[in-house]
Amino acid sequence: MKKIIIAMVALVAMVASASAGSLKFDTYIGVGSGTVKGVTFETKSFTATEYIFGTGMNYTFDNKILIGMELDFGVISQASADNVYQSGMDIKAGYNFGPAELYAIGNVIEQSSGGLNAYGFGYGCGAQWNAMKHLAIAAEFKTVDMKTEYSNHYDYETGRLLIKYVY
Repeated sequence: MKKIIIAMVALVAMVASASAGSLKFDTYIGVGSGTVKGVTFETKSFTATEYIFGTGMNYTFDNKILIGMELDFGVISQASADNVYQSGMDIKAGYNFGPAELYAIGNVIEQSSGGLNAYGFGYGCGAQWNAMKHLAIAAEFKTVDMKTEYSNHYDYETGRLLIKYVY
């Protein structure tokens, strides 16, 4: 898993450095919340609330193509079970329409709860509105296929609303 994360970071860095003269670079931190729906490896359905803190960067080329990377950390809070702690990395590619951005997401996630660890790969989409110079609001949807250390699988979907401080 570490090799995949390092490879994704290296890819974003290489693309960015190859075209450094024609980039718009945004770095941000953000917080958000969302709803998680899924099926555990015991085939039990669940719904939970997700709280997220993240940081990331976006590059916009002269032709308005957008690429980006985001790291986030969060807690999935369930009333009837232990909290799930997670960390993940998203790679984004899309188009910048000016104050609005639309993008596709590929992600890697690691989760831990009650001594059980899991990792997964997912995909999704998002939209961001750059409301002011230093404020952006984003909405994202992701679906993730998770695998535990004991080879059990479970899936979940998340819808997020994020507020970002851009600097």
